[in-house]
Amino acid sequence: MYDEPKVGTTERLAKTEAVRSRVEQDIEFLSARIAALKTLPRPNQVVIDTYQTMLDSRRSVLKWFQHGRTAEPDSQHDRYTADQ
Repeated sequence: MYDEPKVGTTERLAKTEAVRSRVEQDIEFLSARIAALKTLPRPNQVVIDTYQTMLDSRRSVLKWFQHGRTAEPDSQHDRYTADQ
């Protein structure tokens, strides 16, 4: 009855870190795409606005993940929040 495996905190934390890492990758990609699009002779403002909305959303998700974190933020984390 008590021998059933339980999902531990370590497993949940690993999944959370994987999602956080993916969100940070999305932020990096979207930031680079926006910057590249703005350098075009005739940038498509609709696409830029769409990417900006997605970027803002990813940043909000990242802030949500970081809320209540007790560990010291890593340098990658600092790089993403500094852009805000």
